[in-house]
Amino acid sequence: MKNNIYCKVCSINELIRPKRKKVGYFVVMTKKMEQAQKNDLLTRIEDISITPEANNLKELRHKQEHLQECRNALSQDPRNFQSHLNVIEALKGLNDKKKIRAAYETMHRLFVIPPTVWQSWIDAEREELDNDSDDKEETQQKKFDRILQMYSNATKDFKGSADLWLSYLQFVVGTIKLSDVSDTGKSANQKREEEKMDERLKKSSVIRWEDHKTVLSFKRSLFKAATDAVGYDFAKGARIWELYRNFETNILRTYVTDFTLQTKEKTPELEDFQ
Repeated sequence: MKNNIYCKVCSINELIRPKRKKVGYFVVMTKKMEQAQKNDLLTRIEDISITPEANNLKELRHKQEHLQECRNALSQDPRNFQSHLNVIEALKGLNDKKKIRAAYETMHRLFVIPPTVWQSWIDAEREELDNDSDDKEETQQKKFDRILQMYSNATKDFKGSADLWLSYLQFVVGTIKLSDVSDTGKSANQKREEEKMDERLKKSSVIRWEDHKTVLSFKRSLFKAATDAVGYDFAKGARIWELYRNFETNILRTYVTDFTLQTKEKTPELEDFQ
């Protein structure tokens, strides 16, 4: 009887041991799975931290911190010209157009800014004019007038800057080449751009129209002012004269071409004459 009971107890222990081993196995496996999940989560977090979005946020934070450093330096010495430039460059990095303009205006009230800074400021305004095509025409005209006034102020501050005059002229009349007008007249795109510019000039409140009868006379007055100011500049005066020559030559060619196209059907002998 005792032997039977002992055998039964041994049998039960044998049955229990494997179960204990299995329980231990599952505990170990559960821990391994938890560790694997943690490792997977850490991997995902690392992947997220190097995504372009995260990099952009990190770069944005760095730019904002740099801007704050520049502003702190400017607040300590408000009359430091370089500190104003540093703030402007930091704002350009953040592409904050309104604050960029305000920073330029603040600097202009304190200093006579050099031609390179004038050009940088004007370029920023021109970029906004070209990119904001969804603006109302009235808003576009205000932006155009602002740029026109800036060019006028810049060339008054630095009358002898050939670069500013050249940029001013190219803004108003475009970059003209002798090949811009073919025997069949101006291209549709050329006509459209010229008409758009002329229309803006006509509506401009910056131009003293009592001094100019037409848009053409205004453009010619700009060329005369530019050649008087920097026409004899050894390095860049020739570029002003070249643009002036191309401007007048293309006007003449346009008149001749238009006249020829209008009269060719009526007088076919003109073709033989040419």
